[in-house]
Amino acid sequence: YGHAGAPREAYQVVYVYSETEQQVELTIGPDDGAYAWLNGALVLETAACQGTSADRYKADVTLLAGWNRLMTRVYDHGGGWGNYTRLLDVDGAPIVDLDVALTPDGSALPSVDTDGDGLGDACDPTPAG
Repeated sequence: YGHAGAPREAYQVVYVYSETEQQVELTIGPDDGAYAWLNGALVLETAACQGTSADRYKADVTLLAGWNRLMTRVYDHGGGWGNYTRLLDVDGAPIVDLDVALTPDGSALPSVDTDGDGLGDACDPTPAG
C-alpha cells in the first residue's frame, strides 16, 4: 500500500456489565475498516477507507443482564488510524451506568510489580527497572 507499517490491525476487547437486559445502540467510527462483535455475534462491519468519526456506523444490539463481551477489530491501509466505540441508549445519549472491565467476570487484572518500585507494571514506564 506504500505506507510505512501498513496494512496493520488491532483488536480491542472489553467486558460491559449491565444490570438488566436492554436494547442499546453500538456505534463505531474506524479508520479504516472494522468489525464489531457483541457476545460472539458479528454486529457491525465496514471495509471503507476513511478517517475516524464518532458514531459513523450504528447497530441496534441487546446487552444481556450481566457481563457482555464487546470486541472490535480495526484494520488500516495507511496513514493515521484509530477507532471510536460507544454504547448509546435508545434516544442516542451515552449510557453512563454500565461497568466496564478487562476480564470476563469484572475482577481486577493481576497486579505485577517486576522491579519492586511500588508502581505496577501496567503503569510503570520502566517495569524491568
